[in-house]
Amino acid sequence: MNIMLSAWLEMISLTLIVIGALNWGLVGMFNFNFVQLLAENTFAILEPIVYVLVGVAGIVHIFSRDYYLPFLGKTVYPCGSLTPKTPQDADTSATVKVAPNVNVIYWAAEPNAQIVDNPWVAYSEYENTGVARSDENGVAVLKVRTPTAYKVPKVMFDKTLKPHIHYRTCSMSGMLGRVETVFL
Repeated sequence: MNIMLSAWLEMISLTLIVIGALNWGLVGMFNFNFVQLLAENTFAILEPIVYVLVGVAGIVHIFSRDYYLPFLGKTVYPCGSLTPKTPQDADTSATVKVAPNVNVIYWAAEPNAQIVDNPWVAYSEYENTGVARSDENGVAVLKVRTPTAYKVPKVMFDKTLKPHIHYRTCSMSGMLGRVETVFL
């Protein structure tokens, strides 16, 4: 999907969620339904349409990782400063399919024979990182030192993530894509 269209649709859907939240707040605090009032004074069909659109926007975002963890989404970065780099003593690699001829910045946990208790220790100083360039077919090879598995805290229990590499593509001037993951 076109990046501008995608950004526009996300802005509209988040606005609908805010409208829904404000309307429910007014109903709860003052027993005043602004959407209902608007529909009564314009078109009666407007009320169910607004409710359905708010509901659809909520459903779309409830299943979106980037809604809960926005720092994993797209971001602005001066991609021209990225130069190819491989971590010292890299001994394993993963191949990813991305857009042709783009820079791919990637990082992995440090090697460890044991499962590490949390991601902060697993990644340490983020030295197991690099920058690769995809070829004309969009194939990029991400070379790292073999990363360890690590645990991430969950509400009732910890979840262990198998060794993997995170990466972002520099898809257009000044824009890094969302964080993607390839498991080894």
